[in-house]
This record gives sequence, C-alpha cells and structure tokens, in this order.
Amino acid sequence: MDEYQDTNPLQEAILSGVSTPAPGNRFMVGDVKQSIYGFRLAAPQLFLDKYARYTPSTASADNTRNVTDGERITLAENFRSSRNILDFTNLIFRQVMDRTVGDIDYQGGEELKLGATDIPSDFAPATELLLYVPDDAEDAAANADLDKDIGQVRMVINRIQALMAHPEKQLYDRKQGAYRNLEYRDITLLVPTRSQNLQIQEEFAAAGIPIVINDAQNYFKTTELQVMLSLLKVIDNPLQEIPLVAVLRSPMVGMTADELAVVRLADRHVRTTTR
Repeated sequence: MDEYQDTNPLQEAILSGVSTPAPGNRFMVGDVKQSIYGFRLAAPQLFLDKYARYTPSTASADNTRNVTDGERITLAENFRSSRNILDFTNLIFRQVMDRTVGDIDYQGGEELKLGATDIPSDFAPATELLLYVPDDAEDAAANADLDKDIGQVRMVINRIQALMAHPEKQLYDRKQGAYRNLEYRDITLLVPTRSQNLQIQEEFAAAGIPIVINDAQNYFKTTELQVMLSLLKVIDNPLQEIPLVAVLRSPMVGMTADELAVVRLADRHVRTTTR
C-alpha cells in the first residue's frame, strides 16, 4: 500500500480484514512528513504507531534483507537532486520540524541523503530565496496598484532573464554526463494553486519568455483565443455587440476606446439587436 501516511481508520480496518498477520503479507510505503490529508480524515498516527513499533531492518552477510513481519526499512537516499538541494532542505526542516510540529523529529534517518553518485561533487550552485518587497517607500507608493502575485511573477521573470543572459555551462546534464548551457526547458515553476496560471502565462508572454502550462481550462481564457472566439461569433452573427467590440479593440482592427466612443456618439439612439 502506497501513501500509507494518508490512510484513514476505515481503510485500515478493511486492509486488516483482508491481510494476514502471521506471516504478515502487508507492505506499506509512506512518509509521515508528507501527510496533507487530515481534512479527509487521514490518520497519520497509524503510520507513526507502526514506525515506532517496527524494528529497523538489518542486512545479512551476503547483503540481502531478511524482511520479517513488523520490520521497518528506511529509504532515505534521494537520487533526483544534487547535494546543494538536499543540504538546503535539511537545513530548513531540521529547524522547523519536530514532534510538536510534525509528529516526528527531522534528524537521523529522516534527513535526506545524497543517493545520486553520477553528479560531480563540484556541481553545487547556490540556493536562492527570492522575496518580493518594494525597495523603498517611494517605490511602494509608485507600485501601490501592483498586485502582490503579479509582483512575485515579475520578480521570477527578472531572475530567469538574468540566468538566460549568461547560460554558459550552468547545468550538469546527467544523461549527457557533461555540463551544458542552461535552456528555458530546464526551468520549472511550482505554484500552490492553478488560479494564477492565466496571469503567469500573460506575464511570461509579455516578457517574451516561452512557457508551457498544463491547464486547458485557463488556456481557453487567454486573450488570443478569446479574440478568435469573438471573431467567430461575429462571423456567425454580426449583431452581437460584445464580441464585435472585442474584435474592434483587438490588434486585428486596433481601434481605441476613444474611437469606439466616437462611433457610438455618432448616433446614440441606434440600438442593435441580437438573434
């Protein structure tokens, strides 16, 4: 059973009912530090109880495991990340996670350990934290209308542009087994929700940075597609005012709001009707 830390009591009862205790035939995989489904009645204490009771595994002389019922196997090695990422992660969580906060002490076997032996030891780029704050009171007043989320996105854009200005050999490619220049496709953004996806796409487009967002729902809300949809609506029915104005204001026609107002004021009593 995977993601065992998010098991709830009902699921545990079902599993206990269909499994055998002697010999044990349950293999559970999980990490209580990743338990996030308390709102779904997940009970991480089920995991912690077994974590405390089961004995640590031991390897035999021929390096094979004699796994028995109630044995705990710790898989602490991380094979995805370089040492600088693991060291920074351990530094943060060693200070903020303990039994009071996360029901487990972040130390010893809980810390991430480097498992990737194919990454050169000299590859250790600095880990950065970017915080969006106005430089001074004057700058804060000038950008009072700037949404905090947009400010954060633009800050990230500026950092990406700075990285791409000097991409020479900033990345070690494990498949090629050599250093190579940084490319846009090497950069990934992790966001807490999808609500900003459209905003992020628009800001990146304005900055000329290519981006791929796996969110079809927001994709159809982009300005370019909305204009094309409006054009199709006007072709289907020219009397639809809102799609018509959208097309007139788009780069395809390029009319300004003032020009549209002049057209309307030419005869304020004209009313269009839609089918």
